[in-house]
Amino acid sequence: MDFCKTPAITLRRTDYKDPSQIITFYTRDYGKIQTLAKGLKRSVKGISGSIDLFIVYLK
Repeated sequence: MDFCKTPAITLRRTDYKDPSQIITFYTRDYGKIQTLAKGLKRSVKGISGSIDLFIVYLK
């Protein structure tokens, strides 16, 4: 499995099972890609992760 870092814009979030989501990003280099964020909605000691729509992620 290859990993890449490229700027991306979040287009869509879809619930997948209980704690996970399928997230659609648009990147300049790779076009539209979908990723599976496992355990994204699960909170750990009161802190939960989130991905906002139409936000540019540069990492």
